[in-house]
Amino acid sequence: LRPHSIVARLGIKTTENNMQVLDIPKINAPTTGQWLATETSEITTSDPVIGLVSSKPKTAGALMKLSRQLVMQGQNIDEVITQQLLGCMGEMLDRAVLGGTGLLGQPTGIVDAAGVSRVVLTTDIDLVALSAAATSLETLGVPEENIKVVAGPQDKGYLQLKNYSYEYPIWNDGKLLGIPAFSTVRCPSKNIIFGDFSQVQVAFWGAGIDIQIDPYTNFKTGQIQVRVLMHVDVNVLQASAFRVIVTQ
Repeated sequence: LRPHSIVARLGIKTTENNMQVLDIPKINAPTTGQWLATETSEITTSDPVIGLVSSKPKTAGALMKLSRQLVMQGQNIDEVITQQLLGCMGEMLDRAVLGGTGLLGQPTGIVDAAGVSRVVLTTDIDLVALSAAATSLETLGVPEENIKVVAGPQDKGYLQLKNYSYEYPIWNDGKLLGIPAFSTVRCPSKNIIFGDFSQVQVAFWGAGIDIQIDPYTNFKTGQIQVRVLMHVDVNVLQASAFRVIVTQ
């Protein structure tokens, strides 16, 4: 899915070929170390607080019909259809990771994940709010080089018109205040997501992307049905690795 999914290119973690419900370890409080004053100094125990997140497969799918004439005459039709179906699943994965609601069979994405900090702006997007979002993540230990920004085209367009100096827009040359930034309609409207996407784990069950052809259902008309299924779940491993700015 990497060529078809923005989040896959942002560094999310994946597990594949799962066959059962997963219990994923989640570090709620890390281990702390210490310097030893002498050769005989003993290390004080510092146990991490580890929780478990239960992950169950959610299923996304798409179905299309192809005429016999198209199948017979269309050049490279198998490749075209495969890319179309993979593109559909890539979009669904992006929407699930960024803004999945957890309802109606969807996974729960970053915007609605428990513990993710949300800042609701009552005025226009300003430099202070954007800078504070990135700074707060670094304060909590998120490496600066891991932070990326995802927003919708409307927010990107607005920020391209706002300057933090006389010459430079806030969103300029693929970066927001120097942070790698990505614009996509797959991001929930009016949400700007700051975060370390390596703290999202996407689990795939079975073959991951399963494409099957059914030549029998529409036998009388010669039509062929093609179906794609994706069994997947999304887990935010560290909610503190994300900040969401909700705009007007």
